[in-house]
Order: sequence, then C-alpha cells, then structure tokens
Amino acid sequence: MASVSACDSSDRNDSAGAALTDRATAAVALDHVPGVTDMVRGESVPGEPGHGAYLEYRREGQEYDEVLEVRVFEADPELDIDCADDASFEGCFSRSVPEGTLTVAWDETVTDEDPGRVMVELAADDRLVYAIYSGPTVTGDPRAQARPVSVSTLEAIARDHRLAFRTTRQVVEAGEAIEDWGVQQHPDTVEVPRVG
Repeated sequence: MASVSACDSSDRNDSAGAALTDRATAAVALDHVPGVTDMVRGESVPGEPGHGAYLEYRREGQEYDEVLEVRVFEADPELDIDCADDASFEGCFSRSVPEGTLTVAWDETVTDEDPGRVMVELAADDRLVYAIYSGPTVTGDPRAQARPVSVSTLEAIARDHRLAFRTTRQVVEAGEAIEDWGVQQHPDTVEVPRVG
C-alpha cells in the first residue's frame, strides 16, 4: 500500500527547510492528484540539476495509460517554451502570474500512435517547473475539456510554492513515506491518500 504522511502545505515560512528530492516532488504532485496509481517513481536525469516524479494511472476501458510527470529545473531561458517560436505544439498560450510566466501547450492525439499531451510550464526567476499530462485523448483546446486531470490542476501543480529547490521539511518527509517507490503495481492498483 502506497501512502504519504501529512504535510502542512500552509507553512510558507519554513525557510530553513530542506532540499527538494524526487520523492518530495511526487508528494506534491499526489497532493493535487490523489487516488489510485500504478507507479510512482523519480524522474531526475543523472548529471543534470533538477528533480522529477513520474506517476502512472490506469483506468478501465481507456486506450492509453495516464501519465503525470512533474519536473523542476533551475531557471534556464533555453528550456522555456516560447509560443511565438515553437511550432511543434498544436496550441500554446502564455500569461503572467505572480511567480513568473505560465504557459499552457498541447499536442493533439494521433490515432493508434500517440494520445497527445498537455504541458504547463512555470518560468520563474529561481526555477522552471513542468507539469505534463498524457493519456486521455487531446482534441482541441484542453482548457475547454473535462479531463481527469484538468489544465487548472496542472497549473496549480506548476505554481505550488513547495516545488522549489528549497522546500519544506514536511513535504520531504511526505515523499520519504511513499511506499513501493518505483514499483509498478498493475494489475493490483494502490490507493494513495492526499497529502496534507
């Protein structure tokens, strides 16, 4: 049974804090998207700064598995999504938010090949955060569609203040408490309670 411990998400003043980890990144993601998951594992790249988490979900009758990836990098203009210059997405919109620039971009479904994906990026002065969701088909603007993980949820993940290189001790502890880390659970899915 995968579980995470309670996390005080309101504690913005834990400035001593602790260093962000892959597991802490997963705990924050699970706080926004609780429920049944088949796999939770780290997604950081050896030799590259940053942390990440990969959460995989399966729903009966769905053609593709659902995957939520959350990644945190150091601020890097070269990694930024530029809607004006990047023609690889079917749609792309940016807006200013208090933390920086928030971008929503998506690729549409290619039948029998690719389910498409929705990506939300926060470009802040101190970090670059991606929340990427694929699985349910993407046809048209996902902001106007009912989806298991909505665009507004992806935006909330990307903007979560705990996804910074210094985070709260509570969220690091919540990440350490995730059981069966990196172990695929299918077909026996597990319930992951909400953090905090």
